[in-house]
Amino acid sequence: GSDYINAIPKSSTAPISIDMQKMAERNHLSDKASVLKSLLHVDDVADCGIDATEKLYLFETADGTLGLCAKVSSEDDLENWLSQLAKEQKVCQPVSERKGFHFSVLKDNWLIGFSDKSLLVMGPVVADAQSELQRQMVKYLKADEEQGIQSSRLFDSLDSITSPMAMVAQAQALPEKFIAPFTLGAPKGTDASQIVIAAEMNINNGLLRIKGKTFSFNKGINQALQQSQTVYRPIKGDYVKSMPNDALAGIFMNVNGTQFLPMMQSNKGCLLYTSPSPRDRQKS
Repeated sequence: GSDYINAIPKSSTAPISIDMQKMAERNHLSDKASVLKSLLHVDDVADCGIDATEKLYLFETADGTLGLCAKVSSEDDLENWLSQLAKEQKVCQPVSERKGFHFSVLKDNWLIGFSDKSLLVMGPVVADAQSELQRQMVKYLKADEEQGIQSSRLFDSLDSITSPMAMVAQAQALPEKFIAPFTLGAPKGTDASQIVIAAEMNINNGLLRIKGKTFSFNKGINQALQQSQTVYRPIKGDYVKSMPNDALAGIFMNVNGTQFLPMMQSNKGCLLYTSPSPRDRQKS
């Protein structure tokens, strides 16, 4: 079943789902658990106690803590694997028990907690704060469907996306410098937590393609966002040549300038630099 997903905090602002089986099928990969291997140092997925046939979830909590949630196929196998990892590779601490759940620490600042249903990895967290995060994780591992993320609107949207990887995130969960382009068109004063980005992700010929949309659960904000889409026009011509070689990223858009300018003026994330008029240039 999907009970393991209840361990993801309901207040998470950016859940991401990874269907490892579907990724392997679409990309003709023999190893459907490569994600687990790279993230958790898993050598043999069959013996680690994690169910690689179910979706893996990544998430960010409201306070900025990052997390991973996976389904447990065998609590004993998971404990044995972590104990072996502690002995051989020395990247995690020996498994301990608290409130009926098992815990370890991966690479000094990532807490691992698990039950017979769910595996949680959360962090990064300094040693002094690990006890408090462990207390929080006990609460998450105990959660039922009403307390977990499955009862949230973000998860409903995420669950409706059929691609191997999917994300539904509040704009506030994104890096600050990334927020402005996604909030263009929202009414002035709109909080970034009210704007949602939903994206499907596919790997094709070695490229990760992300296709997304911006919306809001608030009817008025959503209407303004959708209306703003009419300002954009099809991109034609060769834009790539205008991209500097040393640029990390670029955004290309074809807009009606007189309609687009008010959208930028009402967005607090945009800094506008305007040219002086011919009359002002003559004066100066």
